[in-house]
Amino acid sequence: MKIQSVSIASAVQIAIEEGNAVKEISEGWTKVAQVVHMTGKMSSDTQRRIESEVPSLRYWESAATPQNPAAEGFISDQDKVGLSFPR
Repeated sequence: MKIQSVSIASAVQIAIEEGNAVKEISEGWTKVAQVVHMTGKMSSDTQRRIESEVPSLRYWESAATPQNPAAEGFISDQDKVGLSFPR
């Protein structure tokens, strides 16, 4: 499945270069069109690189709930595509 945001695709490439991998790409969310889920946690180096190299993305984080594990990542508000890392 193709990533529907050039900015998120750039952030995914950074995460892969830092040793992470794509777990899955999901669609059908209410507030975003697509979410790229990564297998591993986001390192501080990965976060710094994404914030520096892809400044159009907005960082987000969420605590664990009974339905979902804790996560963090970035979103392209323009493209409505997200990037999610487990916390």
